[in-house]
Amino acid sequence: MFVERIDGETILMTAKEKFLDYQIAGRPSFAFRSYGVRVHLTADDVDLLQTGIRVAKKALVGRLNEIDCSSQDADHRFSLHRSADGGFYIGDDGAETAPMADEIAFARLLNAMIRANVAAKAKRFVFLHAGVVTVAGRAIVLPGDSYSGKTRLVAELIRRGATYFSDEYAVMDERGMIHPFDRDLSLRPDGGHVPYDVRPEDLGANRGGGPTAAAMLILTKYEPGAAWLPERISLGQAILEIVPKCIGIASNPEFHLNVLHRTFECSIILKSPRGDTPETAKRILQAFYKLPAPKGSGRLI
Repeated sequence: MFVERIDGETILMTAKEKFLDYQIAGRPSFAFRSYGVRVHLTADDVDLLQTGIRVAKKALVGRLNEIDCSSQDADHRFSLHRSADGGFYIGDDGAETAPMADEIAFARLLNAMIRANVAAKAKRFVFLHAGVVTVAGRAIVLPGDSYSGKTRLVAELIRRGATYFSDEYAVMDERGMIHPFDRDLSLRPDGGHVPYDVRPEDLGANRGGGPTAAAMLILTKYEPGAAWLPERISLGQAILEIVPKCIGIASNPEFHLNVLHRTFECSIILKSPRGDTPETAKRILQAFYKLPAPKGSGRLI
């Protein structure tokens, strides 16, 4: 609890109420909507707010629209602060991060927090932790947690001609179509934990355009020395494995399960551990080119 004195009266305030009080105290602010989620952002000063807006646009790959929305009406609230020692910290719907001296680390953390909260609260969309590429207009989806090697596999697939959709999320709508979330790839050096950004264009790839259907769902994880020996598994088995990788599923499990079913009900689903990334990428693309053409396409793949 916080203690405030207003016009001589002592007022007890919860952390959430205190946070909302800060939001309406004349501090610079910016509100936006992304994937149906309303976010309210405030800062100690205009320069810090501009930093926050730039980070939000990068975090959501520009897929946000400025709106007129009060702090109280927002689905989520962030406040950006300068600490007394010259560092930075973030207010996150009433909670606060530890102060940090490095502005780059501050921006990286804010990026991740905005992205994760929009994914968790998205309206009419499901966010699955996954890499996504497309070939001949159809998607190959590669679910995986952080540090599972999915970005390296995505990078190798786009080096071999696939179109880049995402290295972070498969964003699925209620029709079962997959939308691009084409931020720059976030690669980690061998043995390193701090990622660096790589533009897909620098790997010779194009970014995806509109929504597309899923042709393949690949369940794989890097294991040193493993061979890529995939087996086909059922949709039910696959959904059981990828449910933990859906962001915010606890808020509306029925909707999430329905979208997963619509997205992958016509997909080929393969499962295998993998070793060498270039060899695995080659084998995945070989399997893709053996798929039958979509009905009504009038062509072979």
